[in-house]
This record gives sequence, C-alpha cells and structure tokens, in this order.
Amino acid sequence: MQHVSPELRSLHNALEVDYDPLNLSTNAHRSIEFARQQEELQKYADLLQQIAIVRLVKQVTYSSLVGPQVSYYISDSNYFFHRWLKSIRQSSWEG
Repeated sequence: MQHVSPELRSLHNALEVDYDPLNLSTNAHRSIEFARQQEELQKYADLLQQIAIVRLVKQVTYSSLVGPQVSYYISDSNYFFHRWLKSIRQSSWEG
C-alpha cells in the first residue's frame, strides 16, 4: 500500500477496514472523484462507485436500520448515493 495514492488508500480503508456508515459516502465520493480525474483510473470510477454503494448498504443493513433512517447515513453532497436510494424507492413503488 505504500505505492498507492492517499486518495485510493483512503477509499480502501473506507471500504475494507473501517466501519463508519456516517462517513463512508463522503470518503468514497472524494476518492471516486479523484479516480474520475485520473486518466488511468477513469474506467474504474463507476465500478468503485457501485462497490461503495454495496458497502454502504451492507453497513447500514448490519446496523439494522430501515426506511427513512438510511437517508441519515447518506451525505447530501453525494449525489450518486441519493440517486441510488431514489431508484430503490421508485422500484419498490412500481413493484
């Protein structure tokens, strides 16, 4: 890990080491935006985003939270988490 950028190290820690649903979306968003700005990492940004979403759901589920409480854990500054949550809510209404 010594040759990895601090942004990607932070993402790894947020996804694989730390259990912190309150800060996961903020940390992941910063790191994923860093990846989007790097030419060699751009192709991985969407996959990293999906992994971050899955990890957040696992952490929230593990905390036994349901419904509106999930929104508390998702930072307003992270549009992709809100977009994902909105799509989940819409699909549950359609379904």
